[in-house]
Formats: sequence, structure tokens, C-alpha cells
Amino acid sequence: MGAFSTSIVLCSHNQKAFLKHALDSILNQEQACVECVVVDFGSTDGSTEILQTYRERIQLITNGHPSPVEALNEAFSRTRGDAMLWLDAADKLCPWACRLTTFVLECFQVQWLTSSTPLAWSPSQMGIADGLGDGYAKIPFFQGRNLKTSSYFHHPIWRSGTVWRRSLWHASGSRVNYSLADAGDYELWIRFWQHADLTTLPIPIAGRQALASQGENDAYWRAAESHLQNNGALPTPSPLTLAIKRQLQKRIPSLRARFSYPSPHISIAASTEECAITRHMIL
Repeated sequence: MGAFSTSIVLCSHNQKAFLKHALDSILNQEQACVECVVVDFGSTDGSTEILQTYRERIQLITNGHPSPVEALNEAFSRTRGDAMLWLDAADKLCPWACRLTTFVLECFQVQWLTSSTPLAWSPSQMGIADGLGDGYAKIPFFQGRNLKTSSYFHHPIWRSGTVWRRSLWHASGSRVNYSLADAGDYELWIRFWQHADLTTLPIPIAGRQALASQGENDAYWRAAESHLQNNGALPTPSPLTLAIKRQLQKRIPSLRARFSYPSPHISIAASTEECAITRHMIL
């Protein structure tokens, strides 16, 4: 595709009210080379009519596969971009999302990147911060820090704001094993962690429509928990252990490195656009 490019796979199923916002946010990215592959899982609400109006600008895969996962993997196999995203029709990118992530990925050899500032899109499409993340590290991830059913839970890895390199996709098997409803993204993160650390960017990349039904419901998190248990889960630290570590860190700052885990973060100077990777310690 020439210049550094981003491939986006968009899942669509009876989300007509949000679909146009999602597609426009992808196809109208600022100063970015973007391709979009849409998988429609048999929508019956008029979504297909909307998709047809974008037919010249997207690749469309309609319901005709034995399973949703096979359709998803066909979509991913069609992509050619240097960077990849996996979105749902209720997700919406910020206008600068691909330009920003391209800038960071060209500056640094990070393999996957996520925003610590997810957005909720209001009915008038105003982007409102919907939670904050303090960073990510491999051991805490496998202990349940990003798993909502865990007593150690802090925040998830927000899928709509997570971008990865094609090289990491290939190293991790070049496929998804489950649909989004079955926590397929969480299972993909498990495989990504085997190859690279997740880097955090403190700038919004994307978000979900506030009026959309919650995609990450109890069934999603039960599936995510099962994936973690089947793929290297580590013992969860007890609330008492965490409380003791926090108190010790406050009283003896030199212990912080011993009790915490380094999380890579990107910092960008607004005046010069100079960027650097720093290490934040998370507990």
C-alpha cells in the first residue's frame, strides 16, 4: 500500500443507528492511509443498505460462512496495512486516531499500543472521557488486573483504542479464535503478551457510542476469565497484600521498584512533537 497504512476490520450486526458514525470515522481519518473491511453478520435492520452506499470505499463480507470467526478471519486475511485495529459498529475513531498511531509507530518499534483515555460518544457525538488507565504490564495482566471478574481489577484493555503491528499479528498466529461476544479480543491480548509489552498513549484514540448496548457484559467477562485460566493465569494478589505494598511504598519509596511493574508510556511534547518512551510503575 506504499506509505505506512492502517487496516481496520469492522464487525456489524443490527447496529444501524451507529454504523454510519463508525464508517465515517474510519474513512475520514486525517492525513492517513486507511483500508476498511466490514463483516456483516446477517443484519436485518437496514444496515446492509447503509453498507451498500459505502461499497466503493470498503471491502464487504456478508453472512455466508459456517461461523462468525471464519468470516472474521477472512476479513483479517484480506487486510494489507502495517497497523491493524478491530472495531465494532458501535465504536467510533477520533479524527486523528490513525495519524497519531502512525506517528508513534514510525517513531518507535513498539508492537502494540493503546490509549489510557477511552471515550463515550454522546447522542450528539460529543466525545466524553469514560475512564482512565494507569498503564499495563504483563505479570499484572496475567494476575487479573485487566479482568473485570478479578478482585485485582483496575481497568480493561479498551479494544477500540488498541492498535497493533502486522508483525505481531503474524507472530501470534494470524487469526482470531473467538468472536467479540466471546471475548475474542481478550484472548488475542493473551497471545500478544507472549511477544511484546503493551505501550500506553495518554491521548484518546476511540470510544463506544454511549447509547449502544454494553458489549462487555457478564458473559463476555466470564469468557475472558476462562481464556486467562486456560492460558497461563498467575495467582491474584489479595487485597491485603496490595494494601500492605501500597503502604510500604509510601513510607519507603525505594521499595517502589521492588513491588511494582514497569509499564511503557509514550509522551509527546505539544510544542515540538518530540516524543519519548517513559516507564511508569504500576501496582
